[in-house]
Amino acid sequence: MLRIKDRSTLRQYSPTKLQNSYQTVKNRGMAVHKAFVVYSVPLTTLRDRVDGRIHIDTVKSGPAPLFSQEEEAKLVDHVKMMAAYGYGYSRSETIMMASDFTVYLQKRPKEKPLTNQWYYNFMSRWSEEIKFVKPRALEASRAKSATKEKVESYF
Repeated sequence: MLRIKDRSTLRQYSPTKLQNSYQTVKNRGMAVHKAFVVYSVPLTTLRDRVDGRIHIDTVKSGPAPLFSQEEEAKLVDHVKMMAAYGYGYSRSETIMMASDFTVYLQKRPKEKPLTNQWYYNFMSRWSEEIKFVKPRALEASRAKSATKEKVESYF
């Protein structure tokens, strides 16, 4: 029979509790284990903050984004400007453009381009500003409407 493990959600404590427990340990000299019991903050989380392995203001896990907020805003502005001119970037073109930008900023070598995962995270961060829309198939309709007679009548 299959066992189903009850998954608890992440971060069942508030940042205020973490801050208070950290201040209590640092300023009042309370033991980390006692602060863990009193404030209901995970022991390893509190210990990592007290020992200096992780900064106390860090609330997100995982690596920081590759670009700063301003650098990503430049990318978004460029994509929006090109869309206003009628040229929309595809996913792969956006990834290549951003990879070239990382090489220019000397944040990543040319041999290590950005991945689709970076693109999806980028799009989720900027979902209010930009949207990816699949391009319509205009080539067939243009080919049908661009007959020799219509072109000659236009000119």
